[in-house]
Amino acid sequence: MSRRHITVHIEELTLSGFAPADRYRILDAVAVELERLIAASPESFTRDAAIDKVDGGAFDLRRGAAPRAVGEGIARSVHGGLKS
Repeated sequence: MSRRHITVHIEELTLSGFAPADRYRILDAVAVELERLIAASPESFTRDAAIDKVDGGAFDLRRGAAPRAVGEGIARSVHGGLKS
């Protein structure tokens, strides 16, 4: 079985309560983690797809979490929404 290259393009991510300087680091972490999660379970995503909107639900986040941890938490929550 050949490996497929997964590319995630996020057109818009709405963040509230985070430092503006962290926004691109959070966005990058979301994309990287989503690519990893989707690549780890490709059977859930068998074709190219454009998805207009995904509700990522809610997740717990500790105060002062690093942008990477925030992005990874968002990605896991969004990934759960994609699979349902």
